[in-house]
Amino acid sequence: APTMLSLARIYIPAHIQGQAFLGPQAAPPRQYIYAARDRMDERYDIIRAVRNEQFKYIRNYETWKPYYQYMNTSEKSRTMREIRRLHAKGELPPASERFMADHKPTEEFYDLANDPHELNNLADDPEYLDAIKPFRKAHLDWVGNTRDLGLIPEPELAKRAQRLSSRYGILSGEDGQELAIRLRDTALLSAGDSPEALPQLIESLNDPDAAVRYWADISLGNLASQAK
Repeated sequence: APTMLSLARIYIPAHIQGQAFLGPQAAPPRQYIYAARDRMDERYDIIRAVRNEQFKYIRNYETWKPYYQYMNTSEKSRTMREIRRLHAKGELPPASERFMADHKPTEEFYDLANDPHELNNLADDPEYLDAIKPFRKAHLDWVGNTRDLGLIPEPELAKRAQRLSSRYGILSGEDGQELAIRLRDTALLSAGDSPEALPQLIESLNDPDAAVRYWADISLGNLASQAK
């Protein structure tokens, strides 16, 4: 029977996004740390983050979803029941009330040195226009370079993994990075705040890849009257 170690050797892909931080082959300190959120129990959300020692940038790909979606297990907890009760009565403190917002901004940007609890979103503050740019670029580069599978809807992801016998193989081919970038660029329009992108989105409805067509549909739907 295979051991847990041998199973790990079988299923861990060869390409791991890590680097040595101790020893003679230690790499230089990273400029950024990256984070991702995709699934919470039975719910989906797509959030990506980039941070350094001072700032944290967050990109919300599904802005129409609340920060906290209904999840069966946590809703049974005393904590969540109390949060729901206070929210219904309008008695949550302002910082906690933000947790219950029914939608999210497209971007968030926080000065962690002065705002460690991430309460003051600076993404639209003109004073931080230059500060946010390298974080935005770092995020976009990371999605393309890592061939972020999180932008493929999970049913489609499962179907492709079954066909290839591996999720790792889905975007690892010669055209994998190019597809990852097409996915990224179409998904970036999903907030519905870019009516000038209508021609690009309509063209993307004919994309050969179903996941790109999915994001084109989502983006057009969120443009509502402009896309009618």
